[in-house]
Amino acid sequence: MKNGSIRPALALVVYGVLLLSLACGTAQNTSQNQGNSKTAATLNSACDEPNIGLKVTKIQDNIIKQIMDDPELKAQYQAGRFGISVAKGSGGDFAEVFIKGEVSGRNEFEDLVGIIDDYMTKGCVFQVYTIRSGPSSIRDPNDFEWSICEYPMVACPTGECKADCGTATNTSMNTNGYPNSNVNVNANSNVNANSNSVNRNR
Repeated sequence: MKNGSIRPALALVVYGVLLLSLACGTAQNTSQNQGNSKTAATLNSACDEPNIGLKVTKIQDNIIKQIMDDPELKAQYQAGRFGISVAKGSGGDFAEVFIKGEVSGRNEFEDLVGIIDDYMTKGCVFQVYTIRSGPSSIRDPNDFEWSICEYPMVACPTGECKADCGTATNTSMNTNGYPNSNVNVNANSNVNANSNSVNRNR
């Protein structure tokens, strides 16, 4: 009799735990989905801004807000351990991110990279620089550089990914890192064969 009464009770306990776990999981997934939707809306608001001046301001404000939403990053940011600035590219209407200082903790660095990578994946940040010293938004040739260009393409000052920034061959890539079929082979072979250079006055 005891075994017969214990089994239904145990089944009810297991069933109750299962329902509770499903309810908690659903609430957590709902909260996570709402957070993802909010992040996507924030990204779209900044990246779809047509005015480059407003775009860089929105990107910077959004990145800092996301940093402040992360307790570990927030503590280091408020302590002045690192700084973030976003500026218009010198050669075109695209955004560049400048990071100065240092970040401690593997997870914290991954979180910071993840925040910025969202904007690079969206195509509204072209390059990221780490600055060791000097004013923000001032590049140094020795600074570490991270761009959206897929190797072996290189990031050019015009905000394009090319095989070589110094040649006329424009095998470019769009802001999502995928190659365009716009290959401009400059074949202006203007050979000026002016035979009048030989002046035979007899």
